[in-house]
Amino acid sequence: MKPITIDGETADRITALALAQHRDFLVKEITEALDGKYHLHDSDLGFYTRLIKAFNLLLEEYFEINGKKY
Repeated sequence: MKPITIDGETADRITALALAQHRDFLVKEITEALDGKYHLHDSDLGFYTRLIKAFNLLLEEYFEINGKKY
C-alpha cells in the first residue's frame, strides 16, 4: 500500500470537520432524547455531554482554519 501524503492544513481541516460533525451529531441525539423522541440512558447522556465538552475544547484551542473557529 502506498502512503498518502497531505499537507498540514488539509489534515487540520479534515480533523476539525470530523470533530465538529461528531459533536453536532451528539448534540442532535441529546436534543431529540430530551424532546421525548426516544429514550437515552442517563449514563449515555453524561458520556455524550462530556464528549461534547471535550470536542469543544479541542476545536476552540487547536483549530482555526481560514479565519473560521470551529
